[in-house]
Amino acid sequence: MTVLPRIHHLNCGTLKPIFPHVPGICYCALLETQNGLILVDTALGTRDYLRPTLPVRGFTAANRMPCDLEETAVRRVQQLGFAPRDVQHIVMTHLHIDHTGGLPDFPDAQVHIHQPEYATAMHPRGPLAWVEYIPAHWAHGPHWTLHSEATGIWFGFESIRVLSDESYEVLLIPLPGHTPGHCGVALRAYDRWLFVLGDAAPPFYNPEWEQRYGPPPPWLLRFVGADRHLPRLQTLWREQGDQVQFMFSHDVLTFDELQKT
Repeated sequence: MTVLPRIHHLNCGTLKPIFPHVPGICYCALLETQNGLILVDTALGTRDYLRPTLPVRGFTAANRMPCDLEETAVRRVQQLGFAPRDVQHIVMTHLHIDHTGGLPDFPDAQVHIHQPEYATAMHPRGPLAWVEYIPAHWAHGPHWTLHSEATGIWFGFESIRVLSDESYEVLLIPLPGHTPGHCGVALRAYDRWLFVLGDAAPPFYNPEWEQRYGPPPPWLLRFVGADRHLPRLQTLWREQGDQVQFMFSHDVLTFDELQKT
């Protein structure tokens, strides 16, 4: 008999980008609890592949994605033996195109988001806003739950408690930079933590990454806003790496390792 809670690691989109020429995935975490399922991010969804918008066409082409429906979060959930309605909560790192496309596939779920990120997505500005935030992804009217005030400290980082009981916790960890309201999501299953970094930092915690592909150039880190929190995250990894598993949203190498455990 499976002991709950349990974290499932999902590849919800294979990436083979033209630039940088480094393979990746769109990662989603699924926390299985006695009270239902909690999904972290949704990647691209079924409508993105069946009726893609122009920005989605550009994104899938630039990343040479197979656009395989079996890789969508809703199909991954079904492959595990669950129904889409079993996903009662979705916790978002941020609302960029490659994280939100699956929202319409779970219309009944409560969608938890940092309030500054919600405000940015609803009123986007800047020359790239039209390809970063896709209104079609929330045109169905999600059941938004906005979180703003910090409720505690998690390993030195401000945290916002989203969901919890005696056996699990789900926290938003504000890490603005990549977007104004970007957050990491910390999941605790009993005494172990998984820290979903979103796009806040590259996979600095996996030595194999640099051995294969070399260090990401500083200009790229600055461009995507992934340099702002890197020193603090590296300190957390050095001091608490035995308690906290790190996962960058596009890290295929660590994903493969997690699949073996």
